[in-house]
Amino acid sequence: SPAPQFRRYETYALKVEKAKEVEFKEVQRADIDLTLAAFFGTPDDPALPALADVDPATVMNLPLLKMSAGKVGSDELNRPEGLYREHCAHCHGVTGDGAGPTAAFLNPYPRDYRKGWFKFKSTKVGTKPTHDDLKKILLEGIPGTAMPSFKLLTDQEVESLVHYVKYLAIRGESERKLLEYAADLEPDARLVTIPGDKSSEERAAAVEQIDALKMIVTDIVSAWATSAESLTSAPVSARPETTEAELAESQKRGRELFYGAVANCAKCHGDSALGDGQLTDYDEWTKEFM
Repeated sequence: SPAPQFRRYETYALKVEKAKEVEFKEVQRADIDLTLAAFFGTPDDPALPALADVDPATVMNLPLLKMSAGKVGSDELNRPEGLYREHCAHCHGVTGDGAGPTAAFLNPYPRDYRKGWFKFKSTKVGTKPTHDDLKKILLEGIPGTAMPSFKLLTDQEVESLVHYVKYLAIRGESERKLLEYAADLEPDARLVTIPGDKSSEERAAAVEQIDALKMIVTDIVSAWATSAESLTSAPVSARPETTEAELAESQKRGRELFYGAVANCAKCHGDSALGDGQLTDYDEWTKEFM
């Protein structure tokens, strides 16, 4: 069978075309494909982009990436290979788009990594999860979903999968930003113009174009590299002593928040808190397409 390929981000490409009133030419989409391949490699042979202002190796460990990439098997030392395809791709897809072959049967649907959004994390809203946040999900699973626990894997195998999830997320975020960047160029402009006569001016222009693309990826990798700085964890203070009247007032206020428009807990948890409220509002990441 042919070697697996990363799937194009068609839904976001259509959204960008509609929002910016442009129509991508095939050559522009091909430029994005080539740029992503140059920065991140292929599903069988992942790579890390060479960036000046941040080292991707602080976020993604290449040897561990290679353990999860490629076809399922083992090397000459009997070390496992292809861990992602063995354990994850059937739900999350080779591209990490949440559209693997079994995804259509799952409720809720699998995570699409490409937006870089993750639900269960210890960092502030709008920031990336920490490495340990993702590792905890792999070890504990998510009750009520098809996401299982992978505690039976070795620590190195779990670490490999965590790094590969971050790799797919960063690659997907880069594709989103490259689509936005390409849409803002002149109609016939290329992401990178290959110098024709190799004049110094053309070479300099090509270097500037490549540097602009690297800055796009640099910003994304930097956000992941500094995620630990956005931790929301703080010591939980002991419950204060309250009088019976104060406790009753607190419970009354809690009821107002639970059923009211401010917290609106009942929307998901249901009027009787059985978790039988709205059952289709899992996440924010698909709402941009509505």
